[in-house]
Amino acid sequence: MCSSGADCVTITDSLLNCILLNVRSIKNKLLDLHYLLYSRGADCVFITESWLNNDITAGLLDPKNKFVIFRNDRSGLTGGGVCAIIRKSLNARRVDMAQLDPRVEMLCLDIYGANVINRFFLVYRPPDSSRGYIGCSDYVSNVLSCSECYLNSKGPTIVLGDFNCTDINWVGCCVPSNHVSSQLYNFAVTNGFMQAVNKPTRVDLVLINQPFSLSALSVEPPFSSSDHNSVNFKVVFNRYIPVIQYYQLLDLQVKVRVSESE
Repeated sequence: MCSSGADCVTITDSLLNCILLNVRSIKNKLLDLHYLLYSRGADCVFITESWLNNDITAGLLDPKNKFVIFRNDRSGLTGGGVCAIIRKSLNARRVDMAQLDPRVEMLCLDIYGANVINRFFLVYRPPDSSRGYIGCSDYVSNVLSCSECYLNSKGPTIVLGDFNCTDINWVGCCVPSNHVSSQLYNFAVTNGFMQAVNKPTRVDLVLINQPFSLSALSVEPPFSSSDHNSVNFKVVFNRYIPVIQYYQLLDLQVKVRVSESE
């Protein structure tokens, strides 16, 4: 149902235009971020290594106020952190995970469509978290147990981010010997996830348990001065729009076709 209570039409062929970035500090790349948000047609921007703190407000990240910003900043230390920037026209809500260790850098978001919910888990796992770096005894176990506990029953679940697991052969289906990588691989296999990134990005993954809902995925050049390639992907998404807006859209499409045929 439309939130306004107006009569609505379901649009069944919409796509969520999503971008996954490891930025190694947003605050020194704000102009590049603004160009990405306002000129690239992004609906969802998922960021790892955001390096944000309380001094960086939502207004600095999105001065035109067109997006909703969800953050999980690293507390008390420089670096790390995750941030999701979602277009305001979408119905996005944060999912609170009671089991999540507060030192784990992770977000869970639902984006509501007409008849499905798309659930996203955004994760940054520091490369030395297995040695007790931020004080969490078993970082990846907490990430995966939360993901498993909150798997989506009303649509696709997408687990994405930077896990710093470089020794997994996803194509060859080889179980890694490394304990952390083995946990991640077993989680994916047990819960029916496909790893969709098929080109090197460094360590960025997109795991999805309903692959047919993934319309496209490409590995693109790094964002700004990042040392990670960016990952662009599109997810099939049904949404409601008010009837009047629907007919305005049809009218615009007819006018474009007429002008092209003249």
